[in-house]
Order: sequence, then structure tokens, then C-alpha cells
Amino acid sequence: MLLVSMIISGACNTIVYKLQNSFEVAPGQKFNHPFMQSVTMFFGEFICIFMFLYMKKFKREQIEEEKRQAQLKGLNTKMNYFLLAIPAFADFLTSILHYIALNYMAPSLYQMLRGGVILVTALFSVVFLKRKIYLHNYIGCGLVIIGITLVGSVNYIFPKSSNSDDVDPTMALIAIILILISLFTNGILFVSEEKLFSKYYLHPMQVVGTEGIWGLCFYAILLPILALVPCSKDSLKDLCMEYNGSYHIENPVQYFQQFADFPLLGFYIVLGVFTIACFNVCGVSITKHISSLARSVVDVTRTVAVWIVAIIITLTAGQDNKNYQWENVNVGPIIVEAIGFIILVTGNLIYNKLIVLPFAKSQTYLEERLTKEENFNKSTIFVNQESNRTSQDNN
Repeated sequence: MLLVSMIISGACNTIVYKLQNSFEVAPGQKFNHPFMQSVTMFFGEFICIFMFLYMKKFKREQIEEEKRQAQLKGLNTKMNYFLLAIPAFADFLTSILHYIALNYMAPSLYQMLRGGVILVTALFSVVFLKRKIYLHNYIGCGLVIIGITLVGSVNYIFPKSSNSDDVDPTMALIAIILILISLFTNGILFVSEEKLFSKYYLHPMQVVGTEGIWGLCFYAILLPILALVPCSKDSLKDLCMEYNGSYHIENPVQYFQQFADFPLLGFYIVLGVFTIACFNVCGVSITKHISSLARSVVDVTRTVAVWIVAIIITLTAGQDNKNYQWENVNVGPIIVEAIGFIILVTGNLIYNKLIVLPFAKSQTYLEERLTKEENFNKSTIFVNQESNRTSQDNN
């Protein structure tokens, strides 16, 4: 259920933010506020802390039972919340890079390039978490990479017509570079969260909410700088916005003014807040209960949903408004993308052991046995420690 919820909420979030970026706020001027979009993302995470406090008050027995089970596994139930600033800062950098890039590429290409986080997360998992990668993990990751490569190649093999929403080639290249950089910050986010989950008892909503608080703190420092320091329109192109004759990288006043002036845009913004909250809670839950690498693989799978919705929008709203011509809807590219998505989903299923390959059964069994032994050993160590502590108290 977590996997499905993450895919649906994640796909909705990507589409909603692309709808924001395609919204025309003035003739020839689209909504362009990547930093404020990142702020609203952290606000969406922040509201999760209230949901956690609600659960802590009205579902105290459930929380206490979870803590008891965590102690049996050898987890610490007390932690320094400054440690959550590490994944929060990685999320802070990743969100900035993502929201800037989404302005200058199709949503399916955006999702495709993000899929490279699987390789980075796998690498970081081996280096920092000492996690073993088994044969079915390699095969699953490999198929996902092949699938997303097929999807991404469509934009170059079958270029869109000149009537579509053309993007400055320089900005398109910058967007690709930003996404590639974000793979590493995103990998740090996933792996650092899993590292904390391996040592401490943390509720997913507690993690997301605390990261939201940290993100808002970071922006309390950055946003005034972006809003007050002038920039050059010629040097920064579309990353520099005009308001009342002056140019700045971000303008919160203009953002809220456009939010108030256009009800549909306001609806997209509010919807973005709630979808990102749901998406992050599901993602952190998967990191806690499965692994950060599984989370990155599932994250890539939502490309299928994004692609389908993007095609529908291109065939409907895109007929009358080139701002909504996101995808190439000719037969050739659709066939190639469909093949790529089938390979992508197959890779996801193999990685998550929903499809067990005959020649990889032994390694799959070995992975499950080692995981059970590791959990049993942690429980045994904790029980022995508690027994020794009780004996010392009695003496």
C-alpha cells in the first residue's frame, strides 16, 4: 500500500508543479518561482509534525508499543534532532535543483533523469551503510536504467515540432546538468535517513515534519538574500525575474500576489503542498521499513503515471495552448516510451522480489536469511543487556 501511495502522490506532485510552471500569469510570461515552490514543499513537510503530535497524544499506546519493539531491535529511542538537519539540507538542495529544472523540460524527461538516483543510492548504500547488493538488485537497477534511457532518448530521436513549447537549448542543457547534480544530493538524503533509522526509533511523520522545520529555517536565511540582491537579466536569463522594474532571482511578494490573483493557480499550489506531504511520508516509511534503495526504485516507477497524464494533457489542453504541449505524441515516440516503461516497471518488480528470477533464487533466499539473522542478533543483544541491567539492580 505504501508503494502505491508513493507512486500516486509522487506522480500527482510532479504534474501539479508542472501545471504551475505552465500557467500564464501575463501575456508571454509563465509562473516561475522555483525557490518559493521549494518553500511550499517544506511547508507541506512541516504540517506533518502536527499529524505526528496528534498521533502521539491520541494513539499513545501504539507509539509506545512501536518504541518497545524498536528497543527489542536495539534501536535508541532518544536522539539529537540536529542530526535530521543533514537529510533536510540534502532535501533543501535537491528541491531547488528540481524545481528550476522542471521549468525547462518535459515532466517525463524530468522523471527519467531523476531515475539515475538508483545508481547513486546503491553506491552510497554499499559505501556508507555497508549494505550488500545481490544479483536481483543489480538486474533490477540495470533494467530501470535501460528503461529510463529509452524514455529519455525519445526527445532527441523524435524532436518535437516547432509549434510546441520550445525551450532555449542553453536552459535545457542547464536543466539536465542540475538534475544530474541533484542525483548526489538526493542519494545523500535517502541514505542519511536510512542510516538514522538503523540507529534510532523515528516515526516517519516525525522525520518529515522535523525536516520541514529545518527546511523553513534554511529558507529564512536564503530567501531574503534572493529577494533583495539584484540580478542581471542578460546573464541569468529566465532565472532572473522582473517585478516593478527591478530584477531579482526570487520575489515572494509577486508569488503571493499571483497566488491571490489566479484561483486555479492557487489551487495548484495548495494541492502541491498536500501531495508533497503525502509523498514524503510514504517515501520515508519505505526507507524505514524496506530500504533507501527500494525507495529510489519506486520513485522512478512513478514516471509511468507522469508520462500517461502528460500525454493526456498534451492531447487536450495542449491543442489550444502550447504551454501545455509537454510530450511528443506521435506514434514513434509513444511506442519507444511504452517499451521503456515496461522495462522500467519490470526492473522495479525484480528489485523488490515481486518477480523472482530462477537463476537468482539462491541469492534472494540468502538475503532474506541474513536479514532475519541480523534482526534476531540485535534483539538478542538488547535482551541480554536488559537482563544484565536487571541483575545489577537486584544486586
